[in-house]
Amino acid sequence: MSYNVIVAKLEGTRKHPNADRLALSIVMGYTVVVGLESKDGDVVLLFPDDGQLSEQYCFENSLYSNSELNKNPEAKGYFNSKRRVTAQTFRGSKSEAYVAPISSLKFTGYDLSKLSVGDKFSVLNDIPICNKYITPATLRAAKGNTPKTEAGMNKTEMKKLFPEHMETEQVRHGRDEEFLGLNILTLKKHGTSARSANIKIPVELPLNWFQAMKFAIYDSFLDGPTHLFNFFIKEDTRYKMLKRPVEMKWSSLYGTRRVVKGEAKPEDNCYRTNAHRTLQPHIQKGEIWYYEIVGYEQGVGGGPIMQPACTDKMPKDIQKKFGKTVIYKYTCLPDTYDIYVYRITTRNEDGKTYELPWDVVKERCINAGVKHVVEFERHLITDVSQVAFLKERIESLTEDENHDPIDPSHPKEGVCVRIEGLDGKVKIKKNKGFLFKCLEGLVKDMGFVDTEEAEGEYTEEFDAA
Repeated sequence: MSYNVIVAKLEGTRKHPNADRLALSIVMGYTVVVGLESKDGDVVLLFPDDGQLSEQYCFENSLYSNSELNKNPEAKGYFNSKRRVTAQTFRGSKSEAYVAPISSLKFTGYDLSKLSVGDKFSVLNDIPICNKYITPATLRAAKGNTPKTEAGMNKTEMKKLFPEHMETEQVRHGRDEEFLGLNILTLKKHGTSARSANIKIPVELPLNWFQAMKFAIYDSFLDGPTHLFNFFIKEDTRYKMLKRPVEMKWSSLYGTRRVVKGEAKPEDNCYRTNAHRTLQPHIQKGEIWYYEIVGYEQGVGGGPIMQPACTDKMPKDIQKKFGKTVIYKYTCLPDTYDIYVYRITTRNEDGKTYELPWDVVKERCINAGVKHVVEFERHLITDVSQVAFLKERIESLTEDENHDPIDPSHPKEGVCVRIEGLDGKVKIKKNKGFLFKCLEGLVKDMGFVDTEEAEGEYTEEFDAA
């Protein structure tokens, strides 16, 4: 969930077609609005969409539209109190990010001559500059959230045995050398992330009378970080003393992106548990399947899994094409859902995890009778000189015919790039479409809770929002 400002260069600068005092430029693939004095090669700060500028940054640079909030009360900027960076249409042209001069960081007291193109940060000289935007509703939900783990397991054990899906970086932010290998371009789905596993987990054993007495004593004297005894006992020793006896047992687990739900109970009857039951017979020992669930929730009153978007503030041609309300249903009928698998890993007896090659993933899905994400095309990149063409293809697939190829009643979210590297490692990067990002921003304006963000462990990044 990280978000950073990036030091980058302007290129392709040209006059704005509908604004006499503005120009358009390209920064790392983003189309941005800049001043007429801007020129190619200028080094700037790039704030990508879905971010939030810090209060101090906006104050010091007088960026608020309410001049009373600015350091210079005579100046007036473009940002409201939310300080959001969004993808939007500005006088008929794309505006995908916000750019600012390096000098806007002068108030931090940092030696700005030390900054180089490619540097990324959210804090400079201990002063917050930006963070990922989190809606107030999501923030409230996250504050009240306590991440769950299976009984007998701590967070470290859970993350190791049943890891979350890898964080997917933006294609535009990736270094050229990161694309060396087989690049498989697939359709990005707007659904809810899920994972299912057939793995060994530690299960607590029943305690005899002596063990019960021993742990009662340990808990009384050691189970609390401020207790006097903890000053004399190392953390790892304390953990071992408090740890109950366990045995490793095979378990069929399922979870959301952030939370492990455990084993599906017979009385559970929602789309998540039913999706897990569909995959369960096909997951071999040691495997974890990662997938998206799209469509509708099940049961009386079950609505779309993903929050619909209103197009009232979009151009007329978009309203005509997709209607006043966009529902990301992927041809699913109400009360039904679909599964799209995008990744399978396996762990050997030594605890080493391996990625199944994409062609094997597709074969396993076919044999299981479930869908895998749609593959557009693939490119073998053996030299960095080929990356520019690859990124052009990714951008073209993302933006051409902005409707989804599975269900043209709604826009496509974008493209994912699975990179099976020459080093044997797998990386996944994403590229969201401009129209989708605009609609996503409108949904966030409506104040809905992003469940995947809210389910994460509450961190300092939430405090910054």
